[in-house]
Amino acid sequence: MNNKKLGTQKGFSLLEILVVIVILGILAVIGLRSFRNSQVKSRDAKRKSEVVQLNGALEMFYQDKWHYPESDGGFLLVGGAVLGWGDPFVDPDNPSTVYMSKLPEDGVYYEATADNKGYLVYAVLENQQDE
Repeated sequence: MNNKKLGTQKGFSLLEILVVIVILGILAVIGLRSFRNSQVKSRDAKRKSEVVQLNGALEMFYQDKWHYPESDGGFLLVGGAVLGWGDPFVDPDNPSTVYMSKLPEDGVYYEATADNKGYLVYAVLENQQDE
């Protein structure tokens, strides 16, 4: 005698598999969006930190020279040379005096006033709602 029940399944139906795939797809999209947002926040936090560090370096320069460096198109102009982002910020008269070992490389800009007694340092942030 064969006692097997008719109509019982040992597996998933096509509909069940499709539902699982859709749910996994939705979770993947949510996770990817969250991951990208955290990357943007991380890069913006780095830029803000670099602005604070550059402000400190500029204040040390001012204490030594009684003026801030000139600017040229968002870059520092020190001792007649334009310092590119990523370059060291050193005293042109005394290279052993390092104000900042490496200038910010991404999205941070510097503008000096006409008399070099004031300045503006700003960063371009990816998150437009951030301050």
